[in-house]
Amino acid sequence: MSSAIMAASLACIDLTLEGLTTGLNLELSPGTAALFTAAGEQECLLLARTFAGERPPDSGRILLGDACLAELGRSQLHQLRRAIGIVSPQGGLISNLKLWENITLPLLFHDGCVPESASRTIRSLLDAFGFTGNIWALPGHLTPFERRMAAFIRAAVSGARCLIYAGCFDNLPHRERDLLVEQAAGLHRSNAGMISLYLTATTTPLDHLEPDLHCNLRHQPAQITRT
Repeated sequence: MSSAIMAASLACIDLTLEGLTTGLNLELSPGTAALFTAAGEQECLLLARTFAGERPPDSGRILLGDACLAELGRSQLHQLRRAIGIVSPQGGLISNLKLWENITLPLLFHDGCVPESASRTIRSLLDAFGFTGNIWALPGHLTPFERRMAAFIRAAVSGARCLIYAGCFDNLPHRERDLLVEQAAGLHRSNAGMISLYLTATTTPLDHLEPDLHCNLRHQPAQITRT
């Protein structure tokens, strides 16, 4: 089910989230990259959880293909979330697992192993991020950037068809932000049909993202600009 859903469009129909947006109507076709600008980190996380089906909207609907997230059963939502990756400011890492273990956990959980091809991809991405630290370090010893890097790599190798960047570009030094942005844009370009949702609270231009549309949620109603 998840692969069929994630090959379809994502649509917001009269979507309302308290303090974030009111009556938002938007449709994203497969392969679309969309930038959402919200007021702050909590608003980004709220929007991310709603897009991932972890909480219902205050009103309106979110559709993946013909499926309404709020109407899916538990098993259907479980399958759906396998196809969605979230990169949050804290990375969503498990505190007692090492960096490598956190990155490979979804592969081990769903497939029972880490294919050699996935291991090569992980190491290649670590190199691309310039990581020279200890891959067996616990999350508590990682920098904020390294935790976000780990979440990105985990999503990149998990086969997710929709990636949600929940404020992960915010509050980073310029060089680290640009590096994460470049990797996110590159991953989107290399995966046909992937939907990328860039959620941010910063008004600083995120060079290299090249979104297909920008939805500014700082305004009511939201301002939507297609590029």
